[in-house]
Amino acid sequence: RRLGGLAGFGRASEAKARQIYLAALFRARQEGSIDGVLRVAEAFADLGDREIVDRCIAIARTMAVQARDARAEHRVRVFAERWAAHKLEVEKQNGSGKVAR
Repeated sequence: RRLGGLAGFGRASEAKARQIYLAALFRARQEGSIDGVLRVAEAFADLGDREIVDRCIAIARTMAVQARDARAEHRVRVFAERWAAHKLEVEKQNGSGKVAR
């Protein structure tokens, strides 16, 4: 994605990154990898895609609850809190409510 942006192919490389990240999300979910889902959430956060990050958090939270894994639930909660704090900070900085990249 970064190389594509440098070469003038920013939108195309961003679209390709989204495809790859979505595939990774589906795979992580299928494999029951909560950490994988959270890594994908971070990747989408780098793209500024708030809706997908929120969806990833919801998926990870559901997976952790279903697995009855208290440590995983804690990791998801910490990630969600960091993400919420980041969103608030960005909204304060730019007033638009949109996450800056």
